Amino acid sequence: MANNAVHGDGKYKFGDKLATEDRVVLMISGSVSLLLFAFGLAFAMIALMRMKQHGRKGILGHALAGLMINGVIIGLMATLAILSLLQ
Repeated sequence: MANNAVHGDGKYKFGDKLATEDRVVLMISGSVSLLLFAFGLAFAMIALMRMKQHGRKGILGHALAGLMINGVIIGLMATLAILSLLQ
């Protein structure tokens, strides 16, 4: 079993390293998250554009919710990235 634990200060430890010390893992997980949110945003836009062919029923609400949720999350991620670069 792996030596994974949560310390009292809330930091995760994977093996011998703290998760905050392993920048490569953080960059990969952040990039994958951003990619998934970007795909969600793109698929929501595609669903909105295809409504004429398939009708509004059952598509409009889900597409708008996906567009708003993914847009807000990507906006927050971009804001946090810019703020962290300015420090």
